[in-house]
Amino acid sequence: MKFSAIHALIAACTLCSTAACSWQPYGEVRVVRRTKVGGELAILGDREVAMQKASQTMATTCGGPESYEIVEEGETVIGEESVAESSERREKDFFGPKKRKQESTHTVQKTEWRVKYECKPDEPAAAAEGAPAGDAAPAEATEGKTEGRRVHEVIIRF
Repeated sequence: MKFSAIHALIAACTLCSTAACSWQPYGEVRVVRRTKVGGELAILGDREVAMQKASQTMATTCGGPESYEIVEEGETVIGEESVAESSERREKDFFGPKKRKQESTHTVQKTEWRVKYECKPDEPAAAAEGAPAGDAAPAEATEGKTEGRRVHEVIIRF
């Protein structure tokens, strides 16, 4: 049997359709900043997929799926990119050939989507200290106590 262009076309179409069915959108999360009470995440790629990963990251940081609140979300300028172009033309005029050089620079701001979040205080611990649920206890009342506050510790070894 002779291998023809039709057979190659059918094989290529089958391969492409299989690859298209298995394609999944790309979405990643990068931790920009993490504080005692929350943090900031950069959302990269497909926003829906990345936000699912961001929810997992925020829940892990704050201690559960309902233990954080998104306080700000939006596009942030992270830098700029400049492109310089130069072109040269040769023209003839009354005095002979001339070279004309034209230069231009185009600058574009690079942005990314960022999410800022805060960990919610522990409601049961705040109620146990006598404060109504949802109210923050004064700083003097929580000094030296670890109840009602989450402490995150990161150990880096070299």
